[in-house]
Amino acid sequence: KKPAQLKGKSIAVAQGSSAHFQLVASLKEAGLGIKDVKLNYLQPADALAAFSRGKVDAWAIWDPYTSQVLRTADARVLT
Repeated sequence: KKPAQLKGKSIAVAQGSSAHFQLVASLKEAGLGIKDVKLNYLQPADALAAFSRGKVDAWAIWDPYTSQVLRTADARVLT
């Protein structure tokens, strides 16, 4: 899966975090901007709950949260 598939999707991210920076860079590389997605600024614990319950379509996060959600939810890493 590719970041371009995030167009129009809701994405959880901690505002100002390294994941936020990486998300913006990945969107730009895919020809998208932050106006092409719906950002939900959530701290990791709240984002985990939102992602696990299907309240957001994607989650920009770092380990150990990445490993945790890959083990416990129907998730995959976009590259």
